[in-house]
Amino acid sequence: MTNSVKVSKRKEIYPLFGGTNSGKTTTIKEIYRILSIKYPNCILRKSKKYGYDMKIEMKIKVGTEDVLVGITTFGDAKPGLRNTLNAFASKGCNIIFCAESIKNFAQLPNSSAQNINHLIKNTVIGQLPILKQYKIYPLSVLYLQNKAKAIKKKITQAEINYEVAKIIINQAGL
Repeated sequence: MTNSVKVSKRKEIYPLFGGTNSGKTTTIKEIYRILSIKYPNCILRKSKKYGYDMKIEMKIKVGTEDVLVGITTFGDAKPGLRNTLNAFASKGCNIIFCAESIKNFAQLPNSSAQNINHLIKNTVIGQLPILKQYKIYPLSVLYLQNKAKAIKKKITQAEINYEVAKIIINQAGL
């Protein structure tokens, strides 16, 4: 019996939506940090930093599958986000973690994933034809922050970002 590694066929995108300065970028960076610790033997295919923003491709082994993960924080810079998502999809990333600002996001009465589903069609993620092959799991930074606060009553902002990142990673099955 041989232990063969197969390439994952998953095509999933986990966009973290929220308003400006809501913690999207910090949470995405925390996702990268946690995955780097959880998968120390990952292969970092590409890593670039642009000021505060970053674009990373990493190959991790999950069970018997190789999973190519794309991570970007270009949420407020629409052209950068568009270019990065196109590149990730073209390179065959199985899972993409990204952030995107939504105008008037704070006006939503309950910023849960169900309430932001209808907003996706007006986002960069919803408008890129190449992403049609992906299953989109929209995430609300505000909703997840409130969920993290409910888990632990006295919590710092850094702990909130960590808990939100863990929730997202668990949802992705990584």
